[in-house]
Amino acid sequence: MKGITQTFNDEYLKKASADLVKNNVPNYAYVSNFIKALRKLPVGNFVAFPAEIMRTGTNIVSTALDEIFYTVKINGMDVTPLRGRGMQRLLGMGITTTALPLGAVAAGQAIYDVNKDELDAMRRYVADWSKNSVLIPLRNDEGKLQYIDFSHLNAYDTLTRPIQTVINAVDEGRNDKDGIMDDFLLGLIESTKELGSPFFTEAIWTKALQDVAPILGRGGMTSEGRKIWNKQDSTGDKMFKAVGHLVEAQAPFNWKQLKRLGFSIQPINRLTGKFDERGNEYELGNELAGIAGLRRVDVDPEKSFKYKINQFQKGIRDSRSLFTAATLKGGPITPEEIVDAYINANRATFGINRELYKDIEAAKILGMSEDLLEEDMDTRGVGKAFSYLNEGEFIPFSVSRNTVNLFDDLAENLGIENPYDQAENVLDNIDDILGDTSLEGEFPDITNPFRSSMLPQINLGPAANTGLPPLPDPLANTGTQFGNISPVSGLTISEEMFLDPLEKRYTASKRKTNNPTRLG
Repeated sequence: MKGITQTFNDEYLKKASADLVKNNVPNYAYVSNFIKALRKLPVGNFVAFPAEIMRTGTNIVSTALDEIFYTVKINGMDVTPLRGRGMQRLLGMGITTTALPLGAVAAGQAIYDVNKDELDAMRRYVADWSKNSVLIPLRNDEGKLQYIDFSHLNAYDTLTRPIQTVINAVDEGRNDKDGIMDDFLLGLIESTKELGSPFFTEAIWTKALQDVAPILGRGGMTSEGRKIWNKQDSTGDKMFKAVGHLVEAQAPFNWKQLKRLGFSIQPINRLTGKFDERGNEYELGNELAGIAGLRRVDVDPEKSFKYKINQFQKGIRDSRSLFTAATLKGGPITPEEIVDAYINANRATFGINRELYKDIEAAKILGMSEDLLEEDMDTRGVGKAFSYLNEGEFIPFSVSRNTVNLFDDLAENLGIENPYDQAENVLDNIDDILGDTSLEGEFPDITNPFRSSMLPQINLGPAANTGLPPLPDPLANTGTQFGNISPVSGLTISEEMFLDPLEKRYTASKRKTNNPTRLG
């Protein structure tokens, strides 16, 4: 093999067998020095196992290819005696990493009559660590969806999870106006993060310490945004909860699984039943199956949707702050920067609104009624948002009167002309454009007209002499240079942004009389 003559005797067979076991079967004794050194750093969680899966997975494919292409001359003819063995090895790897997971999902869909829309909707309401897992769908006796996280069973999920991540990212953007290539590339980036997560994220102890550290830490908040203690707690209570959080992070074995098992076998309490502090109830059979990685998990959109609303409220606050943080720093600012900040804030606001819109649509597919969805949002003070989110409408972020007054005060203090006055008409027109944007689509590509090129056309001579077409006139009404032509005004989006409402009405009326007017 590989040009080396080899005598096939008992000694060789023992050596070859040992080599296969060493290189193709995960073994912590063969973890690289780099991984061993990584264990000593404050990053990385359970790094040895995924490192071994990647090493042995690569070796399995390499061994199979060596066997498939191994050639020897017998009676002057080239023979591939190990090809069958190599194909068998490659097929086994393919079945383990691809066919078996896909087959298990398809079987679950067929047996429990789960369609693709339900499967996609379910993925929006599973735990974060299962979003890119292989999920086998099931239904309970009441017909409600459940799932088994097959990735817990499959040792080679480390290799296939990035592929599932790419599929999810592409599937999420299947309606993008720019096609799926951008989403595919974003999926690759996301899958790289997924693959590297065990090696480069905070170690369990480091992360827990960051959560409770008052200085250079998160001060009582987890990285997922969950509060460990209330700010009004006494110092003693804060200390007690901090220590409890650190102990929980270092608890041996799967203590949460044992805790659930304990709830499932304890006698029913007359006051509390078999419920934990969060109202969850556990069954003994399901918890025992969980030891083997076969635990059924309920898909509960009614409970999860409340957390989605909290994320929506925080996202809206953060999105709005993008505008004031960029424009009200205390120094001079240009109309161009104001428009840029307005577009950026609305882009973020659109993304937050679209996520909750998708969550609402998914919840409806999973059986949650519109009345209950609206009630949940109303309870948390965002009931008005449901009316437009439920219809897929986008209400753009608008600058408040208090913020406008701050621009006036700042300009007066600096002794300069108020830049907001120059940008206001453009902001109003952007607001009109965004108001017609559906949450089912993408955020429109809006060009800041204060940055639009006003260079005249440069004549480089006939195209036949240069081999190039003539440069386009940036002022020409082509409908593509600064955006599509408005069917109402006959102007491009960038030109229309400069018009105040009175000018737009005048332009529209001139167009109706077949005498379109181009305003400079």
